[in-house]
Amino acid sequence: MKPTGQRHHLHNEHQLNAFCETIHMMWQAGRKPTVAFLGDDRTTSQNALWNSLYGTIAAQSDDKSTLDVRRECKLYYGIPILRASNPEFCDWYDKSIKPMNLEDKLLLMTYMDVTSLFTKDQGTEYINTIITEYIKQGFQLERQEMPDLQD
Repeated sequence: MKPTGQRHHLHNEHQLNAFCETIHMMWQAGRKPTVAFLGDDRTTSQNALWNSLYGTIAAQSDDKSTLDVRRECKLYYGIPILRASNPEFCDWYDKSIKPMNLEDKLLLMTYMDVTSLFTKDQGTEYINTIITEYIKQGFQLERQEMPDLQD
């Protein structure tokens, strides 16, 4: 997958100032920065919920840690969401990662960005898929525990 440049999260004045300084330095160096404003990033409520789900599932599992569950969820549920929505990612994944054995793919999920690439809608789809799939396997997960995902 080809790199897309830098990403700046502007959640406070310090981050805003650092961003402005970076743009200014690029301009001074003769580079013409392109700035894109992206919407619909995933929410902190979504992050909290899927991390809670990983822990809840691991606690009900006889042989899986929270990290094991996180890796499995990213691989089995997160990757298909990204592949379905991004043809470039799908092509890259199919060429680079798909040929790997399962053990290596799961290990890679420790280090590979998956959920951090989600939009809010993809984060919601991921949560719903995890809950649905693990309930089918007999895990006790409560759908009503889901917080307002519009944060």
